[in-house]
Amino acid sequence: MFNELENILIEIREELRIHREIFQMAMDSLSTKKQVAKFLSVSTKTIENYVKDGRFRRDVEYFFDDCGELHFVPTAIIEFKKMGSKKEKIANNFTEKTIHPSASKILSKISKGTHA
Repeated sequence: MFNELENILIEIREELRIHREIFQMAMDSLSTKKQVAKFLSVSTKTIENYVKDGRFRRDVEYFFDDCGELHFVPTAIIEFKKMGSKKEKIANNFTEKTIHPSASKILSKISKGTHA
């Protein structure tokens, strides 16, 4: 009886190892716009819109490297897919606020100072 349980646990451990490898391969392939679009079953233009309209949040679902290249965060993209329509409803309910030009300049300077 114990030998049978031990063999089952060994099989489960091996399957888990295989699934981890597959998961890691999937994670490695979710860093470009094209890969993310394929994973989410949308176009690359939709991904651009997600970045532009705030559905993808900077430093959460994506970031820019030192050369200014766009990269995506695989774990956040997977979480985004899990959220599905909830995330879209949140984004669709978002209303853009207009701020005074002076305030915009100040915020821009502060933003550049923290990301420089």
